[in-house]
Amino acid sequence: MSRNVAALALLIVGSVLWFLLVWPTAEEEEELVLGPPVPQPAATNLQPTAAPIPAGEAKQAALPEPVAEAMPEEPEPEAPAPSAEPKDLIEGDQGPVAEYRRAHESERRDSAATDIERHIRAAFPESDGAPGLFKSVLCRETVCKVEIRWAADRVQPYVAAMKRIGVGDYGKAQQGPGFAAPLALSPIGPKDADGVRLVELYLKRKPLAVVD
Repeated sequence: MSRNVAALALLIVGSVLWFLLVWPTAEEEEELVLGPPVPQPAATNLQPTAAPIPAGEAKQAALPEPVAEAMPEEPEPEAPAPSAEPKDLIEGDQGPVAEYRRAHESERRDSAATDIERHIRAAFPESDGAPGLFKSVLCRETVCKVEIRWAADRVQPYVAAMKRIGVGDYGKAQQGPGFAAPLALSPIGPKDADGVRLVELYLKRKPLAVVD
Protein backbone atom coordinates (compact mmCIF):
# COMPACT_ATOMS: atom_id res chain seq x y z
CA MET A 1 0.00 0.00 0.00
CA SER A 2 2.72 2.42 0.99
CA ARG A 3 4.65 1.43 -2.11
CA ASN A 4 1.74 2.38 -4.37
CA VAL A 5 1.28 5.65 -2.58
CA ALA A 6 4.93 6.47 -3.00
CA ALA A 7 4.81 5.65 -6.72
CA LEU A 8 1.72 7.79 -7.15
CA ALA A 9 3.31 10.69 -5.33
CA LEU A 10 6.39 10.38 -7.49
CA LEU A 11 4.23 10.43 -10.62
CA ILE A 12 2.42 13.53 -9.47
CA VAL A 13 5.66 15.37 -8.71
CA GLY A 14 7.12 14.41 -12.08
CA SER A 15 4.00 15.64 -13.87
CA VAL A 16 4.16 18.99 -12.11
CA LEU A 17 7.82 19.43 -13.01
CA TRP A 18 7.12 18.55 -16.64
CA PHE A 19 4.23 21.01 -16.76
CA LEU A 20 6.37 23.80 -15.35
CA LEU A 21 9.17 23.16 -17.78
CA VAL A 22 7.24 22.51 -20.99
CA TRP A 23 4.02 24.60 -20.83
CA PRO A 24 4.52 28.05 -22.53
CA THR A 25 4.11 31.34 -20.70
CA ALA A 26 1.40 33.97 -21.53
CA GLU A 27 3.82 35.96 -23.71
CA GLU A 28 4.83 32.82 -25.57
CA GLU A 29 1.17 31.96 -26.10
CA GLU A 30 0.47 35.44 -27.55
CA GLU A 31 3.45 35.11 -29.85
CA LEU A 32 2.25 31.74 -30.99
CA VAL A 33 -1.20 33.15 -31.86
CA LEU A 34 -0.35 36.65 -33.32
CA GLY A 35 3.04 35.88 -34.69
CA PRO A 36 6.34 37.55 -33.82
CA PRO A 37 6.23 41.36 -33.31
CA VAL A 38 6.95 43.38 -36.45
CA PRO A 39 10.10 45.47 -35.97
CA GLN A 40 9.36 49.25 -36.20
CA PRO A 41 11.60 51.24 -38.58
CA ALA A 42 14.01 53.55 -36.88
CA ALA A 43 12.98 57.26 -36.95
CA THR A 44 15.03 59.36 -39.39
CA ASN A 45 15.30 63.11 -40.08
CA LEU A 46 14.89 62.68 -43.82
CA GLN A 47 12.43 65.14 -45.44
CA PRO A 48 9.59 63.64 -47.48
CA THR A 49 10.50 63.48 -51.12
CA ALA A 50 8.23 64.93 -53.79
CA ALA A 51 6.21 62.58 -55.90
CA PRO A 52 8.07 61.64 -59.09
CA ILE A 53 7.01 63.59 -62.22
CA PRO A 54 5.82 61.43 -65.12
CA ALA A 55 8.32 61.25 -67.97
CA GLY A 56 6.05 63.05 -70.48
CA GLU A 57 5.39 65.95 -68.11
CA ALA A 58 9.07 66.20 -67.18
CA LYS A 59 10.03 66.51 -70.87
CA GLN A 60 7.38 69.13 -71.45
CA ALA A 61 8.50 71.12 -68.39
CA ALA A 62 12.11 71.07 -69.58
CA LEU A 63 11.27 72.66 -72.91
CA PRO A 64 11.40 76.49 -73.03
CA GLU A 65 8.14 78.31 -73.50
CA PRO A 66 7.55 79.10 -77.17
CA VAL A 67 8.35 82.72 -78.01
CA ALA A 68 5.54 84.49 -79.82
CA GLU A 69 6.69 85.10 -83.36
CA ALA A 70 6.72 88.80 -84.10
CA MET A 71 4.31 89.65 -86.85
CA PRO A 72 5.75 91.98 -89.48
CA GLU A 73 4.31 95.44 -89.18
CA GLU A 74 2.12 96.38 -92.07
CA PRO A 75 3.45 99.46 -93.83
CA GLU A 76 1.28 102.49 -93.38
CA PRO A 77 -0.47 103.52 -96.54
CA GLU A 78 1.44 106.24 -98.24
CA ALA A 79 -0.25 109.55 -98.28
CA PRO A 80 -1.16 110.65 -101.81
CA ALA A 81 1.39 113.03 -103.22
CA PRO A 82 0.05 116.55 -103.33
CA SER A 83 -0.86 117.59 -106.80
CA ALA A 84 1.67 119.97 -108.26
CA GLU A 85 0.36 123.48 -108.55
CA PRO A 86 0.59 124.97 -112.00
CA LYS A 87 3.62 127.22 -112.43
CA ASP A 88 2.81 130.92 -112.39
CA LEU A 89 4.23 132.36 -115.62
CA ILE A 90 3.69 135.98 -114.59
CA GLU A 91 5.64 136.76 -111.42
CA GLY A 92 7.03 140.18 -112.39
CA ASP A 93 7.24 142.66 -115.26
CA GLN A 94 7.87 141.01 -118.61
CA GLY A 95 8.71 142.79 -121.85
CA PRO A 96 9.08 146.57 -122.41
CA VAL A 97 6.57 147.53 -119.73
CA ALA A 98 7.98 151.02 -119.04
CA GLU A 99 8.12 151.95 -122.76
CA TYR A 100 4.59 150.76 -123.59
CA ARG A 101 3.10 152.24 -120.42
CA ARG A 102 4.68 155.64 -121.11
CA ALA A 103 3.38 155.66 -124.68
CA HIS A 104 -0.12 154.63 -123.60
CA GLU A 105 -0.28 157.39 -120.96
CA SER A 106 0.92 160.10 -123.35
CA GLU A 107 -1.06 159.23 -126.51
CA ARG A 108 -4.61 160.02 -127.47
CA ARG A 109 -7.29 157.82 -128.94
CA ASP A 110 -7.67 157.58 -132.68
CA SER A 111 -10.59 156.72 -134.94
CA ALA A 112 -9.75 153.00 -135.04
CA ALA A 113 -9.53 152.57 -131.26
CA THR A 114 -13.14 151.51 -130.77
CA ASP A 115 -13.01 148.76 -133.42
CA ILE A 116 -9.72 147.42 -132.05
CA GLU A 117 -11.15 147.34 -128.51
CA ARG A 118 -14.15 145.40 -129.81
CA HIS A 119 -11.79 142.91 -131.48
CA ILE A 120 -9.77 142.41 -128.28
CA ARG A 121 -12.89 142.00 -126.12
CA ALA A 122 -14.24 139.27 -128.43
CA ALA A 123 -10.99 137.31 -128.01
CA PHE A 124 -11.98 136.47 -124.41
CA PRO A 125 -15.26 134.51 -124.70
CA GLU A 126 -17.07 133.53 -121.50
CA SER A 127 -17.11 129.88 -122.65
CA ASP A 128 -13.31 129.61 -122.83
CA GLY A 129 -12.89 128.11 -119.36
CA ALA A 130 -11.98 131.36 -117.55
CA PRO A 131 -14.98 133.72 -117.70
CA GLY A 132 -13.35 136.16 -115.29
CA LEU A 133 -10.08 136.43 -117.21
CA PHE A 134 -10.92 139.61 -119.13
CA LYS A 135 -11.54 142.85 -117.18
CA SER A 136 -11.15 145.87 -119.50
CA VAL A 137 -9.39 147.32 -122.57
CA LEU A 138 -8.37 150.83 -123.60
CA CYS A 139 -6.56 151.59 -126.84
CA ARG A 140 -4.46 154.62 -127.84
CA GLU A 141 -2.80 155.50 -131.11
CA THR A 142 -0.03 152.86 -130.88
CA VAL A 143 -0.61 150.90 -127.66
CA CYS A 144 -3.61 149.13 -126.12
CA LYS A 145 -3.78 148.32 -122.43
CA VAL A 146 -5.76 145.22 -121.46
CA GLU A 147 -6.48 144.41 -117.83
CA ILE A 148 -6.85 140.69 -117.08
CA ARG A 149 -7.51 138.74 -113.89
CA TRP A 150 -4.57 136.38 -113.97
CA ALA A 151 -4.11 133.02 -112.23
CA ALA A 152 -1.67 130.17 -112.78
CA ASP A 153 -4.46 127.85 -113.98
CA ARG A 154 -5.64 130.29 -116.68
CA VAL A 155 -2.73 129.81 -119.05
CA GLN A 156 -4.66 127.98 -121.78
CA PRO A 157 -7.53 130.53 -122.00
CA TYR A 158 -4.93 133.30 -122.07
CA VAL A 159 -2.94 131.69 -124.90
CA ALA A 160 -6.15 131.07 -126.85
CA ALA A 161 -7.05 134.77 -126.48
CA MET A 162 -3.62 135.87 -127.74
CA LYS A 163 -4.11 133.71 -130.83
CA ARG A 164 -7.50 135.31 -131.50
CA ILE A 165 -6.09 138.79 -131.02
CA GLY A 166 -3.15 138.09 -133.31
CA VAL A 167 0.00 138.87 -131.33
CA GLY A 168 3.33 138.42 -133.15
CA ASP A 169 3.44 135.18 -135.16
CA TYR A 170 -0.11 134.34 -134.03
CA GLY A 171 -1.36 137.30 -136.08
CA LYS A 172 -0.37 135.66 -139.35
CA ALA A 173 -3.38 133.36 -139.24
CA GLN A 174 -5.81 135.84 -137.71
CA GLN A 175 -8.15 138.37 -139.23
CA GLY A 176 -7.91 141.75 -137.53
CA PRO A 177 -5.55 144.61 -136.84
CA GLY A 178 -2.74 142.48 -135.39
CA PHE A 179 -0.15 143.44 -132.80
CA ALA A 180 3.63 143.41 -132.93
CA ALA A 181 5.87 141.36 -130.68
CA PRO A 182 6.90 141.55 -127.96
CA LEU A 183 3.97 142.23 -125.69
CA ALA A 184 4.46 143.50 -122.11
CA LEU A 185 2.98 142.20 -118.84
CA SER A 186 2.97 143.85 -115.41
CA PRO A 187 1.31 142.31 -112.30
CA ILE A 188 -0.61 144.87 -110.22
CA GLY A 189 -1.04 144.18 -106.50
CA PRO A 190 -0.89 140.89 -104.55
CA LYS A 191 -2.82 137.70 -105.23
CA ASP A 192 -6.14 137.17 -103.52
CA ALA A 193 -7.18 134.06 -101.58
CA ASP A 194 -7.82 132.21 -104.87
CA GLY A 195 -4.41 133.10 -106.33
CA VAL A 196 -5.92 135.67 -108.70
CA ARG A 197 -4.48 139.14 -109.23
CA LEU A 198 -4.78 141.97 -111.71
CA VAL A 199 -2.27 142.10 -114.58
CA GLU A 200 -1.79 144.89 -117.13
CA LEU A 201 -1.19 143.59 -120.65
CA TYR A 202 0.25 146.09 -123.15
CA LEU A 203 -0.11 145.38 -126.87
CA LYS A 204 1.81 147.28 -129.57
CA ARG A 205 -0.47 147.98 -132.52
CA LYS A 206 0.82 147.27 -136.01
CA PRO A 207 0.62 150.18 -138.43
CA LEU A 208 -2.48 150.08 -140.55
CA ALA A 209 -1.83 149.16 -144.18
CA VAL A 210 -2.05 152.09 -146.53
CA VAL A 211 -4.47 151.46 -149.38
CA ASP A 212 -3.68 153.21 -152.67
